Amino acid sequence: MNVVRIRASLLAAALGVGLGVSLAWPAPGASQSSAWNPRSGLAVGSEEERYLRVLQLAGVSPSYPWSLRGFTPGEVHRILPRAGTGHPWSGAWRTSPDSAGADGWGWVEPEAQAIYNSAFPFGENDGPLWAGKGVTGALRGGLWARWGRGHVRVAPEAFWAQNSAFELIDLGGTGLNAYRDPWNRVIDLPQRFGAETYARVDAGSTEASVHLGPVTVGAGNAAQWWGPGSGSALVLGNNAGGFLHALVQTSTPLD
Repeated sequence: MNVVRIRASLLAAALGVGLGVSLAWPAPGASQSSAWNPRSGLAVGSEEERYLRVLQLAGVSPSYPWSLRGFTPGEVHRILPRAGTGHPWSGAWRTSPDSAGADGWGWVEPEAQAIYNSAFPFGENDGPLWAGKGVTGALRGGLWARWGRGHVRVAPEAFWAQNSAFELIDLGGTGLNAYRDPWNRVIDLPQRFGAETYARVDAGSTEASVHLGPVTVGAGNAAQWWGPGSGSALVLGNNAGGFLHALVQTSTPLD
């Protein structure tokens, strides 16, 4: 089996005229270079989140509980290395850590991903994306806004999977029952998503929250991760997409 995965920030032209025009007038204080703005939020399982975890383990970022996430915007600035701290991606952040809590709005960096599976479906911690046999493509992006105690991140994603045929384990079923998983028949884990191409639009890492002194409240669809690992979660993870939920949490960790 050959698995080829390509992920890259999108240029304006790659997203068509509409997004190209929008990127031509960036949000105040934003640049058009590929970079992460800490004020836009931190998606579970993202490269930025994994990188910050490495910085924490290396003693570059402050210590902070990592077992329950995603992090709210109010928490993000607490896990960033301080301004002037040297690390490999320090020049790739649009906003300095010391101004991560400032008001503003901007684009959630557009991103494209391409996957090719030559033999059978394969994926790992891909969120709502399902990579079948053949070619799978995904697009992500959106908007964020922060004002006072509130923060909104609208970051949907869409994917299309070729979902080519491959040899299935014969379960003796017909219709959709022919595609079900042979070992886990009570969960949503089919061998193949039907006989046609498969596409979906998902709310992605969309979430809104308000900081109310000792607590932060919010709601959204962003994935959750319960467990300290970066590849395998104990309870919840981003191997599947997030689900609509509400959150109430303390604004700072409790001892």
